[in-house]
Amino acid sequence: MKIKSTHILFFLSFILWVFSFRGFLFGELSLRDDAIPYYDHIKFFVDNLMHGVYPLWDPTWRCGVPNEFFLRRMGEFNPFFWGIFFLNKLGFSHYISYFIFVTSYYFLGLFGFYRLTKMMFRGSNFRAALQVGEGMPCSNNRASLETARGTPSPTCLTSDPKTKGSSKSYGKNSVVSSGWRGQSSDWTRQDPRINRGIGMAPNAAAFAAFLLMAFSSFIVLLFNSFIVLIFTPMVWFFYFLTDFTQRPRKHSFLGIVFTLMLPAITYLPFYFLTIVGVYLLCFVGIYWKNFKEILLRYVDFFRTNHVFVCICFLLLFMALLPGLMYFQDAAAGEFVLPRRHHQTADANAFAVNAQSHVAGGIVPIVIYERLFSNLQKFELGVFYVPVFAFICFLFGLVTKLNKRLVLFALMGFLMYLIGVYDSGPFYQFLYKHIFFFKYFRNFQFFLWLVILPAFILLSAEQLSIMLQYKPRRGKERAALLIFLSIVHMGFLVFLFLQKKVIISSHIVVILSWIFFMVYFLDLPRKKPLRESQSFVLGCLLVLILAQPLMVYHYLGKNSQKAPEYYIYDKPYMDFRFTRGEPPQDVLASGVIARKPPMIYYATSWYHFLQKGLDYNVFEKYIHHKWMAYDRVERLDDAEFLGGSRTAPTDLRVVRSLERVEAAFRENRNVAFIPLDAVGEGFMPTRMAAQAQIIKDNSKQFQVLDYDMNSIKVKTNFDTPKFLVYNDSFHSRWQAFMDGKPVDLWRANMAFKGLWVPAGEHTVFLRYGSVARYGFKWGMMVLFVGTFGWLIWLIRRRDTKSLSSKD
Repeated sequence: MKIKSTHILFFLSFILWVFSFRGFLFGELSLRDDAIPYYDHIKFFVDNLMHGVYPLWDPTWRCGVPNEFFLRRMGEFNPFFWGIFFLNKLGFSHYISYFIFVTSYYFLGLFGFYRLTKMMFRGSNFRAALQVGEGMPCSNNRASLETARGTPSPTCLTSDPKTKGSSKSYGKNSVVSSGWRGQSSDWTRQDPRINRGIGMAPNAAAFAAFLLMAFSSFIVLLFNSFIVLIFTPMVWFFYFLTDFTQRPRKHSFLGIVFTLMLPAITYLPFYFLTIVGVYLLCFVGIYWKNFKEILLRYVDFFRTNHVFVCICFLLLFMALLPGLMYFQDAAAGEFVLPRRHHQTADANAFAVNAQSHVAGGIVPIVIYERLFSNLQKFELGVFYVPVFAFICFLFGLVTKLNKRLVLFALMGFLMYLIGVYDSGPFYQFLYKHIFFFKYFRNFQFFLWLVILPAFILLSAEQLSIMLQYKPRRGKERAALLIFLSIVHMGFLVFLFLQKKVIISSHIVVILSWIFFMVYFLDLPRKKPLRESQSFVLGCLLVLILAQPLMVYHYLGKNSQKAPEYYIYDKPYMDFRFTRGEPPQDVLASGVIARKPPMIYYATSWYHFLQKGLDYNVFEKYIHHKWMAYDRVERLDDAEFLGGSRTAPTDLRVVRSLERVEAAFRENRNVAFIPLDAVGEGFMPTRMAAQAQIIKDNSKQFQVLDYDMNSIKVKTNFDTPKFLVYNDSFHSRWQAFMDGKPVDLWRANMAFKGLWVPAGEHTVFLRYGSVARYGFKWGMMVLFVGTFGWLIWLIRRRDTKSLSSKD
């Protein structure tokens, strides 16, 4: 099998990419910001799956929290996570397995970006764009050429009112066939005889777009963010949508559904919803005349394949269920997200207050200051595009706009206006009138998810148009060469005027000028260089990568060294009777008051108790996980709730907390349960002054089995005890004694407790019902099955295509 030069260049670009980020990929440099918790909790999830446990509870986080929050953040049903699972089974470390996954997932998105770009660019024409601005009308030249060859010409939609809407034949090159490609032929293929480079130019432009995206600052978000989990399904959604619009087929429709299912299983699908909503708004406005024809094609497909379509919609509905269920949990008030939820009156824990431009908005001044200058100080989170993209963008000075360019520019501009928060006119309106804008923030991610790809597509479009242009006369060629020289020399002067521009930026501009001079001079050769795809793609590889390789060299020097371990790199699967390091003695002199750490996510009662007690006392109490008490007292904690379980202010609340704090400080032999707790329990005749701290397995207490969702212990106390497990209480926890259900109380305000009779007994605590676990595993099978179905449909289509060619 002959290896194409394109494949070699793609492979070379991947090798250079791995070389550029080897410090992060091989664990020498530290992850940062959101990348750390995503790495941690994906490891937590995979580790438990390898032990046959579906982790719905995380006992290691703030004395225990429902793990559903972290599962929703990562979208745990994504079939690609199984790649980490199998790599771990093969013996790879989790770190290596994770980065093989995240790198593969990112390049899967880049491959989709390349395919989508190639699909869109197969029709730009310099001369048409320069003279008309919309390309050639549905090409009579192509029709004549095909007729001369004896091939029927495809049906083309025209602006003739006599034929408008009358054709039910959707040819390969018709406007409806090309769907969102536009009203005129800027989205259709042209007669290849018009320009010798037309077949190569769209491929070259798509390759350039791939490289610009792969080596832009989007890639560094792998190491300090999570948006690759949004980027990849989003790109493939647009690819399948475009493919389905061109020619409605089952694999494309299922692809649309599957790429909608992936963001639907996250707790914040709102980035995706906003992007798709803005895109549809822009598309319908720009291609309104074709929209009716597109809808007719969709309706025809739905009628023909109604059973298939119903199954697909059922799959999408099932994918929405976990998010809807968790959204209801967020409104129930059993967990809190203080960093996100502060200063908002909405009771839902996911709600955020209206954001300002200083809190994660898009700030253009900061972006501009780092585009060309001070790249020696480049670090994670800085916006960056390879300098060659700006050169290509300047080619637009001599071309008129076509609808595709307007679509890219308008979408990027609207997302920018939304992303500047209170500095623009849109965000406040959307926050007030569109419900989901109250539940997400960090709109700076739109800079990478939309504005960066839109700019790259605009630049690649200009490159495609330029590469297809062949000057007809000497004066026309001279004018073109003068224009190219002005663009490059002007941009070079601009760079010299900036501060601390790295040398590779200047080198790229000079090499770019040389490349385009050689490309358009048509030096005497058997085959002009402009017709050599290997030459053009090889030059683009050098022009695009020369600057990023130096920039990411500086990134490696400026980044922090990796820590010794991340949270779940330490052993955590086995049960331990203590939590953390032994705290200082709060009664000893010299112990100063300490503020509790800022909580991102915890159960609401844990958060309330931590804020209400002296943190030294609180930390000492939670150090031990199991306590045994002889008696209980009741607290009317309805007054604690008030509505939000925030910091205590009411005098009665303060006094009750003082009561609890004193008991914790002195380790009194009394536990606290709610006033409405049913039953009196046991009242022993003899009581010790202090509670019994269980520090290890013994004849009286022994841990028999433990995983993230449950714990089984054997007790053999001489007298009845109220047993407290200092793991956060949640209403989904269930207790069983000797195989029979028993009452489980919220004890000591935030934890779990139950009465245990004297003698030998087996106590089993479990989070969640059997039905909930069954639902989780069923959803996992559903997503894997849907992905397998999609691959089967694509392979069947490819097999049919090969058979038809044969």
